[in-house]
Amino acid sequence: MTSNVAERDDALCIDLLKADEYRRYLEQPELLREELTSGTRPAQVVIVEVQKVPAMLDEVHWLHEHRVDRRLWNRNTGIDRA
Repeated sequence: MTSNVAERDDALCIDLLKADEYRRYLEQPELLREELTSGTRPAQVVIVEVQKVPAMLDEVHWLHEHRVDRRLWNRNTGIDRA
């Protein structure tokens, strides 16, 4: 089921297997929060291999605590944190 989420038009997929995306979020994990709190928010967010950038988990936690997210997914574990 999670593999189809990234293909939806209203989903944001951050694929940390892509070197450029990995470097971008490794250097500035707060970009996730900035992207999701400004402008139109996607209905769902998929972060592929989130464990590669542990600081992103703090951002996910912050977004969850502040209910900015509508759905946060971790494709590796299949956790739905809605």
